[in-house]
Amino acid sequence: MDTTKQPVPREAIDAYNLFIHGNIDRRAFLDRVKKVAVSTAAAAAIVDQLMPNYAAAQQVSPTDPRIKTERATVPSPNGNGKITGLLVRPVSAGTNRLPAILVIHENRGLNPHIEDVARRIALENFMTFAPDGLTPRYVRRGGHALVTYTVFNGATPHVRVMDPLPAIEGAFR
Repeated sequence: MDTTKQPVPREAIDAYNLFIHGNIDRRAFLDRVKKVAVSTAAAAAIVDQLMPNYAAAQQVSPTDPRIKTERATVPSPNGNGKITGLLVRPVSAGTNRLPAILVIHENRGLNPHIEDVARRIALENFMTFAPDGLTPRYVRRGGHALVTYTVFNGATPHVRVMDPLPAIEGAFR
């Protein structure tokens, strides 16, 4: 019996991209996957390959007592709206000032994996903010996020951004 994974059809990947970006609903996504699959079981296997399992990769629980997490909203200094995100600090820091790290997500938006990265960095005695670059009415222009390139290498984010993310700097002051 061959246990190697079969490649995911391009049409299924395209449907997943439309679904994850909010262009189609879950039912339309599943209908598109069923059209390219040879059976319902094959469609279920394709969906399993496409959907991330964030819980399996989590390293720091959102309820970890060593950190304080909160959803924060940061207004644009230029009046362009607000951006939301996850703000995380180590509890041991109290009210002391800490070095800050901005955790930027890839094109899928602020997801459980990026939130986990922010929590892991906070445990290294940093204040972290993970903004949701897909916050509606703030960073979208023509439906596209303005984060153009992100690589997370160890504990150092390398980011080239366009427009509003530099406005978040004020949240760390």
